[in-house]
Amino acid sequence: LVANYVNILSKTSPRVVVMENVTGMLSMQDGEYVNQLINIFRREGYEISDKPVVLNAAHYGVPQHRNRVFFFASKRGTITPPTPTHYNPSLPDEKRPNAAEEPWVPLVDAVEDLAFLKYGEEALEHKLQPLSQYQAKMRAESGDELYNHLATNHTEDVRKRFKQLKPGQSGNDLPEEHQTKKHSLQRWHYGQPAPTATTLPDDFIHYSQPRIPTVRELARIQSFPDWFKFKGPRTTGGRRRENHVPQYS
Repeated sequence: LVANYVNILSKTSPRVVVMENVTGMLSMQDGEYVNQLINIFRREGYEISDKPVVLNAAHYGVPQHRNRVFFFASKRGTITPPTPTHYNPSLPDEKRPNAAEEPWVPLVDAVEDLAFLKYGEEALEHKLQPLSQYQAKMRAESGDELYNHLATNHTEDVRKRFKQLKPGQSGNDLPEEHQTKKHSLQRWHYGQPAPTATTLPDDFIHYSQPRIPTVRELARIQSFPDWFKFKGPRTTGGRRRENHVPQYS
C-alpha cells in the first residue's frame, strides 16, 4: 500500500507524516526501494532522515515485541523519533536508554487476570481484580463486563501436545510423537513481552493453560482497552472469509 499512501500524500499535502511498515521493506531491492521513497518525500517538500528508524513496541509500554520501520517527515523541520520509555531489564544499567524509567511490561502483567479461563469456557465478566497497573489501565472504562473472552475447546490430544511445551518453547521442541506439520507454534513466556501477534491464534499457546489465547488476551497484548468489542464471527475459514473478517484478525 506504499504507492497508494504516497499518492494520497501528494494530493493532501499534510504538514507532518508518520508512516510505518514491516521491517522487510528495508531489504527490498537491496535497500533502493527505501531510498526511492525518501526521495519522493523530499520532492514533496518534506524534511526526512536519510534512514528510517526501527522501533519495538515493547520499548513504549506495550507487552509485545513488535518491530516496525517508521518514516517521520515534516514540512516544519526534522522530527526526532520518540525516546523509549521502557527498557530490557536483562541489560546492564549503562546500556539502558537514559529516559527509560520502567522495565518492559511482561505478558503476565497484561493477561494474568484473564488466565482463569480453561479450554472450552467463556467468561462474560471479570472474576479477578486487576493484578497490575497495565491491567487496571486496560480495564479502566469497561466495568465488570468482559467481551471476546471465549476459549477454544481443544481435544484431549491437542491439550496433551500443548502441555509438552514449557513457556518460551516452540513447536520444534515437541517430542517426536507430538510433532505435527505446524512448527510455528510457540508457548507464551509469562515473564517477557509476548512475541509479535499475528492473525493466526493457533501460533501461540497460553503460558499456564493448555489452550490458545482468546481474542481478549491477544487484544490485551496489542494494548486494545477492554471496552473495545470485536464483532463478527470468532473464526472463519474457506469461502466465508470472502465476506467476514474473524475477530482474531
